[in-house]
Amino acid sequence: MLTKDLLKYTRRESRVHPKYLKPTDKDLIQLGDELAGLYRAHVGQSWKELNDQLKAHPESSDAVFQGFGKLLEDRCTFGEADEAFEGQRWQWFEWSRALRAEGLPSRAAFEEEMTKKSGRSFGVMQDQLYADLPEFRSIQTFEEISGEALVHRYNAAQIQGLLLRAQKIRFSIFEKDLVTRRRLLQKLRFCRLLAEFVENPEGALVLEISGPLSMFDQVQSYGMRLCQFFPYVLLMPKWELEATVKLGENYYDLKIDSSKPIRSHYRSFSGYIPEEFQAFMKAFNALPTAERKDWKVEEGQEHLNLGQQCYSFPDLTLRHGTGVVRHLELFHKWHEGELRKRISVLSEVKEAPLMLGISQDLAKESSVEGLLARAKETGISIFTFRQFPTVKAILTYLPKVKSGTAVV
Repeated sequence: MLTKDLLKYTRRESRVHPKYLKPTDKDLIQLGDELAGLYRAHVGQSWKELNDQLKAHPESSDAVFQGFGKLLEDRCTFGEADEAFEGQRWQWFEWSRALRAEGLPSRAAFEEEMTKKSGRSFGVMQDQLYADLPEFRSIQTFEEISGEALVHRYNAAQIQGLLLRAQKIRFSIFEKDLVTRRRLLQKLRFCRLLAEFVENPEGALVLEISGPLSMFDQVQSYGMRLCQFFPYVLLMPKWELEATVKLGENYYDLKIDSSKPIRSHYRSFSGYIPEEFQAFMKAFNALPTAERKDWKVEEGQEHLNLGQQCYSFPDLTLRHGTGVVRHLELFHKWHEGELRKRISVLSEVKEAPLMLGISQDLAKESSVEGLLARAKETGISIFTFRQFPTVKAILTYLPKVKSGTAVV
């Protein structure tokens, strides 16, 4: 992600216009390849060594150079700081203080005594003195990227940086293929975002998503999830984005579409399933059939039309051996508005095969406690969870099945 100072845009009247790089610009592609090569060559070395070379580059003060650098840094993993270095540093400081108090005749004598005490050369001690500080962390891995792909990544990051400052966002998706739409909405859920969506008269799927600025807390976490979702939209052949963005003290309209020179750095919809979902499905399905009561779980891929223009895209789908199906939809801290709408509709739709999982952070809100109590009285299947539902909890709340029929 790009930091605020690396975002490039212009403001004209009520609109904000991101500045894009030309993906076919040979000089930019060459710069991207050169910088990626530098990062690759420094795997196993300290961040300071790489940073020294970056600072010496003739284009180091250029905003694009710095933006490329930030995006490449995000593709690195770093070694953890060794806490032993801090204790070792204080020991060396104590020895140094004691030797100075003795009044040694020269610096050479001081270095000789320090070498004797530490068992290593004075030069090595100098190198290791602050080895636990961030700039001395070692670069462990670097995820490869081409110069051309880095240009596209830079353009996408410009939009992501603005979305972090958005109050509300509307995506219009013109893809007609139902499977592709379903995959996009599944990713929306995996990013723990909830959206109001309708199909407009032109047949476009319109998603309205709350922006980070409309959140009361966990703004950064929510914003990062929104940024994770945006590259999935870029996989769609035709799309539009409208957002209200706060820059300084003023709000601006951001309007872009698929004609802009932005390409997703995600290869496809397949592949990514959040770790917590994978772990849950693996643990659930690995149970003996009797323990999981003949249920199996899979990632949610269907949408439920609940009526009243209300749709649910469940996170998980559970299928019983007899064919009975139950879907599970999860609501997190920032989903109070969506939860209220879902409960309102389910109160009218008595037999929807949908269970609602509510995070405890949301459930303990004073404005929500009463809502959940009333919802349970109407027969809506609701349970709470801390971080992610456990297998035991889900098995507890699944209905019993007799003769191929769910018994509540």
